[in-house]
Amino acid sequence: MFRSSIGTWIGILVVYVFISWLLNRIPRIGAIAEWLLMPVFMGGIMLGCDALHAGRPLRIAHLFDGFKGPHFVPLLLVGVFNLVLCVLTVVVAVIVLVAGIGMSGLMNLADLPADPVELLRTLGLTYLLLIVLALVAFAVLATANWFAPTLIVLRGAKAFAAMTASVRASFRNWLPFLVYGLIGAAILIAAMGVFAAFVGVIGFEVILATLVGDAGWDAFTLGMILLGVAYVALAMVGSAVVFGSTYASYRDTLAHEVAGSETPA
Repeated sequence: MFRSSIGTWIGILVVYVFISWLLNRIPRIGAIAEWLLMPVFMGGIMLGCDALHAGRPLRIAHLFDGFKGPHFVPLLLVGVFNLVLCVLTVVVAVIVLVAGIGMSGLMNLADLPADPVELLRTLGLTYLLLIVLALVAFAVLATANWFAPTLIVLRGAKAFAAMTASVRASFRNWLPFLVYGLIGAAILIAAMGVFAAFVGVIGFEVILATLVGDAGWDAFTLGMILLGVAYVALAMVGSAVVFGSTYASYRDTLAHEVAGSETPA
């Protein structure tokens, strides 16, 4: 899917990154708006993937197709459910912290050690429970959102029904998802290796100064330019492949099931 429309994919991702940047510039509500609209944009991208699968061209306008017709409200509700789940996770985490270290300890979180090993010694079981809670919340969010936008825009599913169906399908196919995750981890490790090699050539101080904005134009050497190009290329290709593989996994796991039954409610 990526190879068939490389230029359009890059255009979609550039527009999406620019919109995300604009939303994050809005004080207080920008980050919330991005969370709410992320499934809407994802739904439009899945419509674009479906167009590619049917032999039609991918368009940059597909990014906004989730805002059209009956899809917008269910997709927006997926974003609402995501926010609610995050808030509930934070509330449970605070309860676990209060039960483990008390209110006085909660008021002095800044005094806790930053080293994970020392933090484990300080908090003990509470630290492990927080890790388990974070992993569970991440698993639920990831699996609930993997197929949900696709089910909504292609099969007319309701938001909650699409998310629960997505969770069931993801856990039913845990082994392929595990392999998928391992491949992604290997690519990430390889990318980190390339980054480490660039750090060795350019120098960590130059890269850090550039990231925090303290570096002048003289810091933008050929190595920094190559590092930036490599990062952007990896991000663009990786994101497009993830979107395409999300649609492909839907075709492999749910398309034939839903097509042979009634539209999920």
